[in-house]
Formats: sequence, C-alpha cells, structure tokens
Amino acid sequence: VAGLFFESDPPIAGYRNVIRCDGLDGKSRSVSLAPGYSIQAVAAVASALADRWKWAFASLAMAALSKFWPVILYPFFLLRREDGRWILRWKQALASLPLIALVVAPYWDGLRNVPELLGGFLGGWRNNDSLYGVISQSSGGVTLYLAAALALLWLLQRPLIESVKWAVVVLLFFSANCFPWYLSWFLPFLAVSPNAALLLWTALVSLAYHVLIGYSASGIWEYSDEFRLFEYLPVYGLLLASAVARLSLAFMSHHAARRNR
Repeated sequence: VAGLFFESDPPIAGYRNVIRCDGLDGKSRSVSLAPGYSIQAVAAVASALADRWKWAFASLAMAALSKFWPVILYPFFLLRREDGRWILRWKQALASLPLIALVVAPYWDGLRNVPELLGGFLGGWRNNDSLYGVISQSSGGVTLYLAAALALLWLLQRPLIESVKWAVVVLLFFSANCFPWYLSWFLPFLAVSPNAALLLWTALVSLAYHVLIGYSASGIWEYSDEFRLFEYLPVYGLLLASAVARLSLAFMSHHAARRNR
C-alpha cells in the first residue's frame, strides 16, 4: 500500500467477482470486490498524489457508487489550497460524469432508496457507536455535528492523505453504525500516515464482537456499554493526549523562538 501512493503511473484497481474471507468473529463471508470501494478510494488518493486528477475523480466516483460514504471525500479533492492559492478542479470532476451515468443507468429506480439507507447508517440501528450515542441522547442533531466536523477538517487543509483518513474517522465517530470491518475504510491510509490511537482502535474494535455471545444464546442483539467504554475510552484518551502533546510542543517552540529574537 505504501508503494502505491508513490507510483508515478496511474493505479488501476483490479477486480474479482467474489472472495471468501474470515472475519474477526471467525465466520467466513462472501465479500464482493466488483468494484472494491476501499480499493477505489485508495486509488483516488494515489492518482491525486501523482497529479492524475481525472483518474482520481473517476476512482472516487466508482468508490461512491459502490458504497456511498466516499461522497464525503469530494470537497477534499475538488477545492484545495496549494502553493498559496486555491485550486478548483471542476473540469476534472465533470470528466467522470459519463462514467457515473453509465454505471447508474441500470439502477436508476433504486436511487430513491439512498436517503433511507443513509438514515439507517447515521441514525437507525445503533451498532458499536460512540459519539452518536452521546450526542443523540443529549442534544440531537448528529448530522449537523458531523457536517461541522467535516467542514472544520476541510478548512484545516491538511495533506490529502491526512484529510481523507480523518474524514473517514470522523464519519465513523459520528455514525450510529460502526461495525468492526468499517475500520478497513481508513486502514490502508495508516500504512503511509500512521496514528497510534487509530492503530489501537483496530485492535480494540474486536471487543464489539461480544454482542454475538448474547445473540447466539438468546437471539437478542444488544451491545454492552461497558465493552463500548473499553473499546473507545483508550482511543479517545490517546487522541486527546496526542493533541495536548502537539499543542504543548508547538507552544514551547514558539516561546523559545520569541526568546531568541
């Protein structure tokens, strides 16, 4: 994966029809990779870093058509500040419209179901959620908080890999559903942009499978708040500690530079 981001040639994501893979719960599943949305998201970033923006938007479009969540990445590709000036890549984005139309055409009637599916992801069943539960029980308006967090991330104008990685993480933090395999959406980017807290999360997320014990015994799908705390508190704690450490280091560096003047 690390090599993919630094290739000069445009990456072409390969396809397979169906593969069998074992989940963390030990069960074998059929997983479709036609097209693989995570592969396409990685291909989009790799193409952008190689300055192949038409390829980037084509890959991003295929990712979004396979699994709707990559739509949140469009602003980070479309409008960026580079070398002190803003660049709007609307022509490159429009170049993918024929591809989108070709893929969507056979499923046009099913597009009306998209809002319902999004509603289920952001506010339907609660599965291994974190910030969603806290916000929905206190003030509501989770979608607005998510939009504000993504807007703030876009305004920070971090490097593209960082922006994409954290956009996916923010989405999962605010969503009502965060099944363990959802972490694979950002996992490839940790190969080139590692983060201790997120790596810790990929280990602790297996605790979410505790729900299968009760479900197998009684048919009741119910998560334990204690297990959720065991999973998320170390992750959020490490994120907070890392942020405080970086801010402290920046403050001390700035203070030392002022004293040396």
